[in-house]
Amino acid sequence: MKHLAEKSLTKMPWGDRPICATVASVISVRGRRKDADNLVKGLLDAMQGFLYSNDGQIQCLTSRRFEYAGSRGYYLVAARPVLPVTEDVIFDDPAPPPFA
Repeated sequence: MKHLAEKSLTKMPWGDRPICATVASVISVRGRRKDADNLVKGLLDAMQGFLYSNDGQIQCLTSRRFEYAGSRGYYLVAARPVLPVTEDVIFDDPAPPPFA
């Protein structure tokens, strides 16, 4: 979390809104191979209270594992608020969608 603070990010920029998170776990080929889903569990818990109030706010999660020849692993994280479906889908019919 030290690196996030150095980037001058606003603490919990989305408040209590649902968010989508994308995590790339970059791991050394020299280490023990871990499942992509297990790599992010601790990270998501650690970001709680900094990027979001509770990891239950994560509505969408994409996780990828990349292996490289280096000796230290790291994470690349992108997060964004979930948009209402009306902002994400284009309808030709002016009537509201049945699931809105």
